[in-house]
Amino acid sequence: AGRVDYTLPIKGGNWEIGINNSYVFADAFTNFQFIETGGQIIRNYKYSEQNLALYTQLTGQKKNFNYRIGLRAEQNKVVGKFEDEIDDFVNRNKIFLFPNANITYNFNSKNSLNLYYRSSIARPNYLNASSISTFITPFLEYSRNANLRSTITHTSGISFQKGNTSIALAGIYRLYPVNSIASFEPSTEIFTLTPENFDREQGVNIDFNTRFSKNAWTSTIFLRGSYTQLLDDRFKEITTRPYLYFYTNQQYL
Repeated sequence: AGRVDYTLPIKGGNWEIGINNSYVFADAFTNFQFIETGGQIIRNYKYSEQNLALYTQLTGQKKNFNYRIGLRAEQNKVVGKFEDEIDDFVNRNKIFLFPNANITYNFNSKNSLNLYYRSSIARPNYLNASSISTFITPFLEYSRNANLRSTITHTSGISFQKGNTSIALAGIYRLYPVNSIASFEPSTEIFTLTPENFDREQGVNIDFNTRFSKNAWTSTIFLRGSYTQLLDDRFKEITTRPYLYFYTNQQYL
């Protein structure tokens, strides 16, 4: 892996540019031995991934506004192949664009309003860069999925800060989120869990956060309401429910 960054000071801010290149290679060796017949199957799976990224960002301040605007372009090449097969099992060459923007208006030193948009990518764990299965119990196994796609996340939101208290609203949209799917094979009576890409996921979060102190007592309270919807054309209905998360921390010093 290698990375080069350059920062150019400009009036009221900075202009940043950079390039990043990384290469990953994995060699997964699998040996299946059958006790009843005494036979075995040996498979060797080779996986490589190269990622080239170019990015630029402009940050600065003008009067009561702070801003950060940027763009990242990535070329991702993935090749996966079983050694005993002619054709590649996985062969992708994709270009992704990830814009981001963050603008904050400061009413004063304690109160501010923030608007933002960001996009990001989460690549599959390299443990999935193989076809290896893990036998958890005689009736349950976990199978890797070497054909997983990267998850693209788009997030936009607004937040208001007043002193030590803030409230925020965020919308989230994901392409190809990863979730586990369970399947049952009647002939072997075995359940198999496999990570799979779903079509999309969308949701909204509402957060409330506050912190206050009185004498030696300090209290922190965080409250989140969230609703997420998972969508996939392979399934008629996927049931999801909203949830409420509450956290508090009390300290007396």
